[in-house]
Amino acid sequence: MKSITGIVLSLSLFLVGTLPGQGVQSILVSNYGAHPDDGLDDIAGIRAAIAAIPQYASNVILEFEAGVYDLSARTVLGLPKAGQTLFTFTNYSKSVSDLTIAGNGAVFLCHGFKITDPIGQAWYSLFYINGRAPGNNRLLNLHIQDLTVTMGRLPYTMGTCSKVYRASNSNLQSSFFDIKIDPSFTGNFSKMVVEMLTHYPTPGHPGGFKFFYVQDLGQPAFLKLLGKTPGGGSNEYRFSGNYSSPYSNEEGFRLLDDLPTQANEHGKLYANQRVLFTHHYRENTAIDIAACNSVEIVNTTIHHWAGMGIGIHYSSDLSFSGVTIAPDPQRAPSYPMSTTSDGIHLREISGTVQWNDCLFAGMGDDAFNIYTPMDKVYHGENTTQQSCFDGPGGTLEVDHACAATCLYQPGDLFEFLDEQGRPLGTDTLKALLTPICAVGADGLRLQFNNPLPQVSGRPITYICNLSQYPNSVSIQNCTVDRNQGNGFLVRRNVTIENCTVVGAPATAVTVGPSVGYWNEGPSGKQVTIRNCSFTDLGYGDGFGHPWEGAVTIGGFWRKKNKEWTYGGQGCVHDVLIDGCDFSTVGGTNVVCRSTNTITIQNCAFEDSSFWGYLLDYPAEAKRAAQSLLFFSKTGSVQILNNELANGASYIYLDRWEGTKPNPYVLSGNSWQ
Repeated sequence: MKSITGIVLSLSLFLVGTLPGQGVQSILVSNYGAHPDDGLDDIAGIRAAIAAIPQYASNVILEFEAGVYDLSARTVLGLPKAGQTLFTFTNYSKSVSDLTIAGNGAVFLCHGFKITDPIGQAWYSLFYINGRAPGNNRLLNLHIQDLTVTMGRLPYTMGTCSKVYRASNSNLQSSFFDIKIDPSFTGNFSKMVVEMLTHYPTPGHPGGFKFFYVQDLGQPAFLKLLGKTPGGGSNEYRFSGNYSSPYSNEEGFRLLDDLPTQANEHGKLYANQRVLFTHHYRENTAIDIAACNSVEIVNTTIHHWAGMGIGIHYSSDLSFSGVTIAPDPQRAPSYPMSTTSDGIHLREISGTVQWNDCLFAGMGDDAFNIYTPMDKVYHGENTTQQSCFDGPGGTLEVDHACAATCLYQPGDLFEFLDEQGRPLGTDTLKALLTPICAVGADGLRLQFNNPLPQVSGRPITYICNLSQYPNSVSIQNCTVDRNQGNGFLVRRNVTIENCTVVGAPATAVTVGPSVGYWNEGPSGKQVTIRNCSFTDLGYGDGFGHPWEGAVTIGGFWRKKNKEWTYGGQGCVHDVLIDGCDFSTVGGTNVVCRSTNTITIQNCAFEDSSFWGYLLDYPAEAKRAAQSLLFFSKTGSVQILNNELANGASYIYLDRWEGTKPNPYVLSGNSWQ
């Protein structure tokens, strides 16, 4: 996650000179030997330009020219390693403000990707900008504009399924499928590393992604390459499930869930479907930014990257306009994936976040995720250290995994949550104290200004720093098109307007905290989704399930046995869905759990229906998937002036599980 940051810094440094009457220091990368379109490697020149930035205190422009800058990372830097970055700018020695990376139409073309590299040495990050300055200050005003990032050899391989065989349940390990790798592939496919298999199309979604298997770092692959297909061509290979994987039987990873048991079974892999193998998945970022206040990214494009697109943390006041993360149109549709991981990842962000007129397409995971990590309190499931939980003066100890970089400050506002992610109260931090319990190197002891909240039967299990979550998030006129995971993952203080999500296999919008596994917060609150369009979603493929909904709201809780369930009422407050269009959604359209108040009004539900192949799922999940709107552990519900049109058909139009929400207002809807 350090690549884009470095590039931006490099660009700023390369301009040398002063603009008349402006007081602006221009660092031209061409003055350091980096020239576009000359076919020569430009890494050394850009690095030299970046190294010149600290000689100026403010108003620095790292300036590039239009054209292609060739970056032969492997030739210059050697074998890629985790955390290795092409371009890095740090603000440690001298505080710099007002830094601009001006691409002027520059294209950064990275060479040297090999599909046989080990997972742990997957790839490089492109830019890493760390704005942390002396005195715990940050870089003020970072601008990145008018540049494009892409790769030569892409981090995935295309092919076509030629045969699928599913053995009987008594001999499941004999199941297999055959893949013909595209003729353009060169190299020994039997030695490559496969992290993810994706296949498509789906009904009504002929060009989209389908299903995937993910290999975590250090774990065996979920796919097992058996070798060449007997009697097949030179580029035809046979695969089976890797049953030695510790997760081979976990929901979402089971290979046999993806092989049909009968003809025309929806959501399965068949002969003649196109497939995509990715080779590297995480741990690398095209543009990585940390500790910057007021960040603006304009007209910046990431076409292809082995890892994540943009990652920003411990920063404030972000603005994005005209940002595109999407496959190169000169290569698509033959190469339909952009990043192999998330498009945008934001964490520990304060102030405001604004997204306008952005496109996210073909990501290997979620399009947009914004959160603040939750810290686990050392009390509860695995310890009886009561003194660490609530000591004199309102103290507790936590495991804070990024203590070195994500610093807490006295005066920060914290939220206390129970095991299910339900808020228990808030208080400001008074002081950081020396840990007295055995909590490891990452342990922190926090003292608050008041006694800790005490709620019977609901001990404090997590804390979340609300001062490191935006007070306002605005996402307007953005499109998410056929990515591999969710669309927008948000928690609170969010308005999503005039946006479109097409073809995500999971949810278009997810609202609420996730505890017990991801530990991402805070609790949900004040989320508005207005005048948006959600199309071709939620077919139950990959991590998405038909009972999750096009819009899913709740507290997502993963218990010790890895079973996903949902927190009690109170994980989310105040959700409004207004004037949205839902079309061709294969499952429930809106599912709301763990929520105090929700209003759904002026929406149109078209061409949506429940598919019978879901009948083998658990009872609660089945009832949710059969429902247009579904509620569980929810307080106040208002369903007002909505329309069911164009053949939409469900077993249940609106349904609740357990206790009926109160009040439950159903008025002015076309199905009444």
